[in-house]
Amino acid sequence: MLLLTTTHVHLANALSLAPPPKLTKEEAQLVKAAQYGDAIKVIELVERGVNLEVPGNRTWSRPLMIAAGAGRINVVKVLLDAGAKIDAHDGPSRTALFHAVEGGYLNVAKLLLDAGADINTKDHQGGTLLTIAAFYNHTELALFFIDAGLDVNIKVYGNAYTALHSASYLGDIKVVKALLDAGADANPTIGDYALHPPIMNAVIEGHSAVVKLLLDAGADLSLKDDKGRTPLDLAKENKNTEIIEMLKAAMKKGK
Repeated sequence: MLLLTTTHVHLANALSLAPPPKLTKEEAQLVKAAQYGDAIKVIELVERGVNLEVPGNRTWSRPLMIAAGAGRINVVKVLLDAGAKIDAHDGPSRTALFHAVEGGYLNVAKLLLDAGADINTKDHQGGTLLTIAAFYNHTELALFFIDAGLDVNIKVYGNAYTALHSASYLGDIKVVKALLDAGADANPTIGDYALHPPIMNAVIEGHSAVVKLLLDAGADLSLKDDKGRTPLDLAKENKNTEIIEMLKAAMKKGK
């Protein structure tokens, strides 16, 4: 039996990126204007012919990415109209759309998608827009991408976790339900890293409503962590009476 141990952790490896080239004064102004949402300044610099694809920080994020990640929708519009590359990647292979999702900006994400951004974009370790939205607890974005049909069972960061792992840990009942309704596996097997399965995440964090949903979806209560503890053992350690009774009832029903 696979022993699942680690809970909700971000497993992206540190990147070794060369420092970006030194910016000219106007390029630096463009990066700053993008970050702070100064659309008028951006228009001025665009008209002067400043390079729209200049890497603006240590991860080689471009002005469009920086504006998207900060929710600066007016600047995003200006840069798109000026011809900024919509699906360009930064050092960790994130596009502007990826940055918007990380930042939690559904309106910017929709704008980029309407402009032709790739909804199937992934970062350097396979993270998708759905897994990132779930990881950062951006409920509306996660629901949007579930409804859009993104893979609810994809395993990311070394096959370490799925969107359901994150949503269960965070207690995001809406996302957990939507994932399960869309066919998410309540007992995902994982690869290179050892994580608690979704049911253990929910038990440990005391999310009784999520526990119920996972039980109804067939969560495996026989799984054990590296100390030999089952979900029921963990509930007892946390002295969560409600979850203890739920697990006992489910185990009795399963006999």
